[in-house]
Amino acid sequence: ALALVQEDLQELLAANAVINQSITISNEATLQYAESLVGTGTDDPTVIVNGSVTVDSAFANADASLTARINAITNKIATILGVEGGEGLVLTHSASSTINFNELAFVDKTVEVSGSSYGHPKLTTISGNVTETHSGAISYPLLASAGIFAIGNDVTSVDFPTTANITSMSTVGSATGELWLKKATTINTGKSVISNLNATKATDITIGSGAHTGNVVINAPETATINHGVTSISGTLSVSSASSATIYFGSSLTSVGATTVGAIGQAHFPKITQFGGDASLGAKVLDLSGLTGNV
Repeated sequence: ALALVQEDLQELLAANAVINQSITISNEATLQYAESLVGTGTDDPTVIVNGSVTVDSAFANADASLTARINAITNKIATILGVEGGEGLVLTHSASSTINFNELAFVDKTVEVSGSSYGHPKLTTISGNVTETHSGAISYPLLASAGIFAIGNDVTSVDFPTTANITSMSTVGSATGELWLKKATTINTGKSVISNLNATKATDITIGSGAHTGNVVINAPETATINHGVTSISGTLSVSSASSATIYFGSSLTSVGATTVGAIGQAHFPKITQFGGDASLGAKVLDLSGLTGNV
């Protein structure tokens, strides 16, 4: 009977594990206070933070035990509700004190990450905007929706599910929809529509879906496979690469204005019946199987 009562109590605690204040960890004193708020034992439940979470792990750079204590807390956080009109998660860390949020599924405000990439394998929803300025990978394997993404141009990869609804994406300091990525080798922007992509090192590129208003410029100097998911482009399209083996797929594209394709390996436009302007197509292999006329 006592065992059943204990089990019921654990379920009750798990269902009501709410921290009704913001959590800040920036030195050993604030770490100790956070440990008094969040149980880190194996049987302790994950928690909802009714406030923001701010972690700056610089004080733990030379002490792996401190980093482990911080992660014991952050890996118990399942939801961050944030502060009204402000931030949800603010994380500053480095490769020598990497912090992860392995149970985090929902952030109801903004997210800011700097210094290094972080683990968040269960994160599905971010209601606010996201800023990530670090040199590692950006990977959100389960993300369903998020606000505006601003990312640093030193990231090594950008990886979102193709179904992810992201309001817009750009590199920090660029106009909306412009990505200037000098180190990323793989790029997948989910459903976010990109107007100007300059991907110096990328070899695997998947960008956007749906209708695009305005012009589109894609420049991929390395040998790359480019999957462009948009259904229409109201303006012009330009695709260029320094490699004659690059392949461009506009497999869902039904309408586009004047189009320029450089001297690449292949360009596929199977659903285009007529380009909306002059078409200069320099690919060795062209799929124009739906074409019925031309300007």
